[in-house]
Amino acid sequence: MDFDGLLVRARAGDEAARSELFVELRRLLRMIAIRRLRGGLAAWVDDTVQDTLLIVSRRLEEIDDHPHRYALVVLKNRIGQIYRDPRRYTSISTDDGGPEESVEPVTPDPLLRERMEDAFARLGPQCRDLIAHLARGRSRAEICALYPGVSSNAMGVRIHRCRGEFRSLLGVE
Repeated sequence: MDFDGLLVRARAGDEAARSELFVELRRLLRMIAIRRLRGGLAAWVDDTVQDTLLIVSRRLEEIDDHPHRYALVVLKNRIGQIYRDPRRYTSISTDDGGPEESVEPVTPDPLLRERMEDAFARLGPQCRDLIAHLARGRSRAEICALYPGVSSNAMGVRIHRCRGEFRSLLGVE
């Protein structure tokens, strides 16, 4: 992909080139964001990519060359902001304006959904509870509040082990 050529044409006022540039950037950024934001809310990926493209769009005239590299740096910073304090990043439901209560996995493949449900059912009761809390988008602090007497560090270890068990039951890494 000739990002530099598209950048030059987009700056010259070619709307088709600008559109193609942002379509290609979206494709690239979305692929990376999906990989980097695993375990987060599904809406984080689209919001992060959209925020990144908005910043790139506003600064298009300032970018000398390699707009994809610039976009990747912006994406990295946006993802870093989410990981530094995920509680500050809230997804808003378009239905009622309130925070999302649950996250349904986007799984068009029924076999994958069946594997996930089977792996979830084979987890122990404590791990099932923790994975369910994580799927609902709860932070470690929020989960800790549900288990009095368990420190944040201990909860982090339990979550890590439960995620590992879930991954192994799924046959992933």
